[in-house]
Amino acid sequence: MFTRVFDAHCDQLDVFEHVAQPLLQRLLNGENSVVFAYGMTNAGKTHTIQGTSHHPGLLPRLVSRILDHVAMHNGWELHASMLEVYQDNIYDLLGKKREKLSIRDGSGKVEVAKLSTHPVASTQDSFRLMDTAASKRSKSSTFLNTGSSRSHAVYTLTLTRPTDDGRDIMSTAFQLVDLAGAERR
Repeated sequence: MFTRVFDAHCDQLDVFEHVAQPLLQRLLNGENSVVFAYGMTNAGKTHTIQGTSHHPGLLPRLVSRILDHVAMHNGWELHASMLEVYQDNIYDLLGKKREKLSIRDGSGKVEVAKLSTHPVASTQDSFRLMDTAASKRSKSSTFLNTGSSRSHAVYTLTLTRPTDDGRDIMSTAFQLVDLAGAERR
């Protein structure tokens, strides 16, 4: 069952307001969130998440809205990490070199070892990071798309802030998952 179908008259803002805005509010209240983009090759999954400088997608819109809150609160910070899963291996899309990363369980928290994180102070920072990640993503020609990404990408925005009593730091994450396109011939 679908909760909503976006037709050709919908734009990036419509998708953001229906899909991500409610989850953004949860993030700001201290809850983790995730959005999956799933579908056929060339259906617009990556475009919906990244968009363009003139038609920003979910990720830059999230960054912009989160940064509005960060600016109003002392001690709040936003960081981003971006990884790909390709042929059962994990790679840091923002790392200095391409090396396989591993998953570890650290004190009950599953994480990717050695995954780089980067501060985000502006939407321009997020576009720069997205461009870097996109250039490193595994691509190949398919029946439906000559430059199709053949990997799953996970974009994580991590918001850190002091707890209400100011004694500790709280960390929450918003993950956007851009799954590799499905193809059937």
